[in-house]
Amino acid sequence: MLPALLALLVLGADPAESADAEAKKQVQAFLTRLDAQPLVISDQVYERIERNAAGEIIRLRLDEAKLTADDWRALEKIESLQSVTLRKSNVTDADIAHLVRLPNLKGLVISSTELTDDAIGSIGAISSLKSICMFDVLITHEGKENLKLMLPKLQMGYRHREK
Repeated sequence: MLPALLALLVLGADPAESADAEAKKQVQAFLTRLDAQPLVISDQVYERIERNAAGEIIRLRLDEAKLTADDWRALEKIESLQSVTLRKSNVTDADIAHLVRLPNLKGLVISSTELTDDAIGSIGAISSLKSICMFDVLITHEGKENLKLMLPKLQMGYRHREK
């Protein structure tokens, strides 16, 4: 408490506000990098960022994105996010834990990734999740069944990658 009070007196700023401002900067930098990377699938250009009428980000298309640790820390702060597509991205099992912090996440596409059964615990902890697409993944049939036990109402598309 004393360091926070000292910062307030010396700097004239609330440390919580400073942290919030820093988080907003992180998210804006992440979104700026995404906007600079057009998403082209079969000669069709797609917007990577979709917003609702209120301007809140509700969908991110991170297909083929090479995400950094900073990107994941920024992504987890977008509380309005409802859908994330990570097709052919560099997402790892550990990265999925960031998605647990998204209270409104309903849809997830993790196709053509290197995700394994180690990601299942984090995916299963996304209580708001309604649907998932897991095609061409290293997640096993057993991992898929464990996810069904964790989220019994989850709509799921699944196909294991043949080695």
